[in-house]
Amino acid sequence: TWPARPTPTRHAPDSARPVPVRTPSNPRRSPAAVRIRRPSAGQGLLFPGGDVWKLQRRTVAPALAPRMMPLLTRHIVATTHEAMDALRDRIGAPVDLLSAMQNLTLEIAGRSMFSLEMQQYGSELRRMLTEYGENHARPGMLDLVLPTAIPTPGDFGRRRFHKRWMALIEAIMRDRLHAPQPEQPRDLFDLLSAARDPETGTGFRPGQLRAQVAHRDPEGPGT
Repeated sequence: TWPARPTPTRHAPDSARPVPVRTPSNPRRSPAAVRIRRPSAGQGLLFPGGDVWKLQRRTVAPALAPRMMPLLTRHIVATTHEAMDALRDRIGAPVDLLSAMQNLTLEIAGRSMFSLEMQQYGSELRRMLTEYGENHARPGMLDLVLPTAIPTPGDFGRRRFHKRWMALIEAIMRDRLHAPQPEQPRDLFDLLSAARDPETGTGFRPGQLRAQVAHRDPEGPGT
């Protein structure tokens, strides 16, 4: 006889599936998680609940289908090869591998989202993400115990960062949207710009697109 099917563990795919697929609203997050993610995520897929969350998920899902993975893999492979070449040039010299891997992560995130704009905006994107990871991404005691409706001292710094971060994202989006549209998508921004809700045929409004773009970059080292 066939052995009985094992009961899924808490971390098995069958156990994880109900969270993003069947749950009618976004899973609950701790106050500290909301405080840390909110400045970079805004109203992206991570935080809205109910119908807003379901609408965003329906629209984003086709853009991130498995058939789109070669597009993103291309950026990852190219960036990794460049990082390996840079490390080979330093053979025999001390190398801070933590810093090198953090920089590689930021570069992959930036190129996957904004392949064309990295030459112009890459250094600023990396600088701001590093700043957020070092200065704003570590929760303090009040971040852990107070409800999100009550701001903590750390929240004021995160709000100031949020304004500068969204201004940078808007500047990049303006440049991209004013450029000629490609026949084939080049990166995540093109995929999200072309994404449509399969039920209604509508895409993201500018503010919604900005939120989706903003929270798809990592918060930086140290998170």
